[in-house]
Amino acid sequence: MDRERVTAGLEGFNACLVAVGSAVFLGAGHLSTVLLAVGGSVVVTVVTAAVARVLDTWRLPTLTLPFCLVASAMTLGAPGFARVWHQGAGPAALPRPAGPPSGPAFTDVWHGLFANVAQVFFMPQWYVGALFLAGIFAASRTAGAAAVLGSLTGTATAWALGAPAAQLASGAAGYNAVLVAMALCGVFLPAGRGTAAYAVVGAAAATALTPALAALTAPPGGHAFTWPFVLTTLVFLAAAPAFPRLRGA
Repeated sequence: MDRERVTAGLEGFNACLVAVGSAVFLGAGHLSTVLLAVGGSVVVTVVTAAVARVLDTWRLPTLTLPFCLVASAMTLGAPGFARVWHQGAGPAALPRPAGPPSGPAFTDVWHGLFANVAQVFFMPQWYVGALFLAGIFAASRTAGAAAVLGSLTGTATAWALGAPAAQLASGAAGYNAVLVAMALCGVFLPAGRGTAAYAVVGAAAATALTPALAALTAPPGGHAFTWPFVLTTLVFLAAAPAFPRLRGA
């Protein structure tokens, strides 16, 4: 592979996500999980090359699509193998609120604003998100501002739609919005007022899409991974050249 891509981390971040996801969703204390993490990291590198060739036709980035493909295959297939699945029987459906959604406490909201960033690597702790966000700002103030914008949009959208307070606090409802906002405002499109508004719409769409995709994978636990981010971002990037006010699209 091209050395510059390897040095920049473009050939390894999907493998990193596969390995961390294996530990989180299959149980870190099992040899089978370690072997799957290693094997999945190798396979996702091949998948990345294949996806890159396909998406290059439309000049679109791979994003975390290779990770989503491999991680979804692993978690969907894991319950069928007794030596791989250690979580008991997979739930037949996602749990539904028994009554009207209860309003989140102030603590849930501000924890969620940071946890949205942490959940990019499956971590629900707000302080992990604070550390990640500090690192993003250290690398790029524009990227940091976009991450904050996405987190605010994701939390507000999930709250408005009645997401459970626990999902808001853990960041499970808003992490895709963070990634979408960063991608559409400053990474793949130039930062500006037009792209900021575009990013807000995309972040809100990804937040609303998250529970729908989680429902599709309900039997092994309902893991949407970053599918909402990938699908939303690819659609919005493909559409961007049609909007003249998105300069540089």
